[in-house]
Amino acid sequence: MNRAVFRLLDKTILLFALPILCDAAATQPSYDHAVRLFQQGEYDKTISLLETVLAARPEAAAFNLLSLAYLERRRYGEALVANQRAVMLMPDNPNYLYNGSLILLGKGDSAGAEKNLRSGIARFPQSARLYEGLGEALYRRDSFAEAESWFRQAIKIDPHYGLAYVSLAKVLYAIGDRRELASAVRQSVEFEPENHFACYLYGTWLLEETDRTAEARSFLEKSLSLNPRSLDSHIRLAELEIRERQHAAAIKWYQKAIDVEPGNARLHYLLATAYRKTGQTRLAEQTLAEYRRLSH
Repeated sequence: MNRAVFRLLDKTILLFALPILCDAAATQPSYDHAVRLFQQGEYDKTISLLETVLAARPEAAAFNLLSLAYLERRRYGEALVANQRAVMLMPDNPNYLYNGSLILLGKGDSAGAEKNLRSGIARFPQSARLYEGLGEALYRRDSFAEAESWFRQAIKIDPHYGLAYVSLAKVLYAIGDRRELASAVRQSVEFEPENHFACYLYGTWLLEETDRTAEARSFLEKSLSLNPRSLDSHIRLAELEIRERQHAAAIKWYQKAIDVEPGNARLHYLLATAYRKTGQTRLAEQTLAEYRRLSH
């Protein structure tokens, strides 16, 4: 069990949660266009269009989508304001409370997210999404046992809620519960086959617990195709290459990971180690020097 890996993975929760959060209630062509822009990753264009739409007609769904676009741009204050407007216009929608908690998690306020979600669960005790969100907030605070309990309650409410299985698998990996993990990772990819994190978790489990290396590679590569900026998928693929003594191939994966996050000292250390394995001493020393620079 590697806690460091999951500290990196914390960043990905928003990415795989967001596609399920857009509201289908608004039907104007301009709103539909904004949804398409959002799904294409055109967040600035989404914001510009929605600000125009909302100036003409305030609507909960549009404020909700605007809050998510701000969230993607890490404009947390504006995201919270837009979310609060959505909640005011449609107070009986638990998904908007969930989105507000995502924003709080994004800005690092896990305590605030926890408070928001507990309040939401008191109002909407059958919202599986709120239970899953509370589990995530507790996971961020290293309360793994309690997080697991809330993820399981979400699944009990909605046995087909794929994201809860993904989150459950994450916490089971973190606490090293291999017996329960096998089932959770399988259910993750069953219910969320296009979720990059689910594919990562399943590929990681295959790599660590079985000899099905080709299948592990397939799921890790699929994870990268769904989210090319996943550092952890790059690292796992490098580890797979090292296991097969393909150090030159591992170097390429580490280099790609550094392209995603050039300031990550750990990646430079791993790359330097791979260079040494291939006899590239000069490159290894240069990369170690960069590792030392980034570590101070």
